[in-house]
Amino acid sequence: MDKNNLLHIGKIVNTFGIKGELKFVLNSELTIKNWNDFKLIFIELTSKEILPFSIIDFRDKKNHLIIKLDGINNINEVERFKNKYVYFNNEKNVFEKKVNLSDYQINYKNQTLYIVDYMFNGVYDLIKIKIYEKEFWVPLVEKYIERQDDNKLEIILKDIEGLM
Repeated sequence: MDKNNLLHIGKIVNTFGIKGELKFVLNSELTIKNWNDFKLIFIELTSKEILPFSIIDFRDKKNHLIIKLDGINNINEVERFKNKYVYFNNEKNVFEKKVNLSDYQINYKNQTLYIVDYMFNGVYDLIKIKIYEKEFWVPLVEKYIERQDDNKLEIILKDIEGLM
């Protein structure tokens, strides 16, 4: 398969154990929407050779995944995959790009504002904006967002006076 039709999803950084498992680091700009469809990957062995492999098991381990490929059962068979790039056919949108809120422009009462900082508090995203020489946090919830346009990278705020 041509890698131009595939999504680069990460890199195999090492082997794991003696049973042929791989330590895989997912591209930090991506998130997996549906783990059940994460079944077939493509490993770039050389610039001209990309081979498909079925995943029979995977598990989350700290900052990486441990992947078990079908038909591979010992460490000697996976040594050649170390430091190789991994691709995925993303037709089912299993992976999606994470939103980088720092790229968004903020509008409030016809003023253009910019995000100073942002974070996720475990429940929802928050953005820190500066207006009238004050910086404060705005939760990205329906109460304060009139509209969010991910194509234009724009958020229009409403009713934030109580937060200032």
